[in-house]
Amino acid sequence: RGRFQRRQGRMGGKEKHMKIYISGKITGTKDYPERFQRAAEAITAKGHEAINPLMLNTILNPWTTTWEQYMLADLGLLRASDAAYFMPGWEESNGARVEYGEAVRMQKRIFYQIEDIEEAKA
Repeated sequence: RGRFQRRQGRMGGKEKHMKIYISGKITGTKDYPERFQRAAEAITAKGHEAINPLMLNTILNPWTTTWEQYMLADLGLLRASDAAYFMPGWEESNGARVEYGEAVRMQKRIFYQIEDIEEAKA
């Protein structure tokens, strides 16, 4: 408990720089590129590094990559992150629920609103 609290605690009003994984509903939505991009821009504006899983499409062919293959890659990005931001509506996504379970298991810092992410220390 002590180690977790130290790692998760606030640091004098500003957070240390974090890699923050973005999770949200993709399947069955059309506006997901814009939603993920807006979240990435907001995280970056706070001085953190946004880990946008949609960037996997620059190296994985969406026509030949299965959902399971995307999830394996996504979970690798989540594991490499310090925290995760779950966008509104994430609960409706099977993939985001898998990512949430993994984030909890790994004791990642979890955010549900951009406003809750403090600015990074300079």
